[in-house]
Amino acid sequence: MGEDFMLTSRSPKNAALELLVEQLWCVSDMMAEGHETILPSGRVQVIFSLSNVPFATHDLDSNSSGTAHQILQGPTSQSRRVSRKSQISLCGVSFCPGGAGALFGRIDKTADCIIPLRQFWGADAPHLGKRLRALNGHHAKLDLLENELENRISDASKMPFLKRGVELLVSGATMQEVCDELKCSPYIFREL
Repeated sequence: MGEDFMLTSRSPKNAALELLVEQLWCVSDMMAEGHETILPSGRVQVIFSLSNVPFATHDLDSNSSGTAHQILQGPTSQSRRVSRKSQISLCGVSFCPGGAGALFGRIDKTADCIIPLRQFWGADAPHLGKRLRALNGHHAKLDLLENELENRISDASKMPFLKRGVELLVSGATMQEVCDELKCSPYIFREL
């Protein structure tokens, strides 16, 4: 990898975003070529290609495909091979479980989909991509991306509740035990 490869990632500086965002990250790899395997993950990501190489997109509901330079990658249930060419220059955010909902509303229909971010943010998506591309250095790009996310939070009030529920589930608690501790029904927990 050497000098031509650089990865910068950090947690959000903003306390409200800490409940939603796991990592903000940028990668530059001038030698990116070939393919890599992406493993299944429950994480939602927003990714900006800052090079001239777009991402392949696909939406399971409409069976449509295309390309985009800004995407929302839904949670994945299966591994897939992707081209590394777009990794020449990327900037993105990986959300905590349930965290993307505060910016995008319900995301349950995004599983196994790579969707143009324009479908959610309209013309703001390519505009932000241009602004990120114009900045020098990963840290400046991450600061701009974090500020944009802060401005887009619709409602983070349920995040401490959801975060605690996910912690309990990961530790091995049953759904009934989670709901008993949080004093809610399974239906209410699923709707968070």
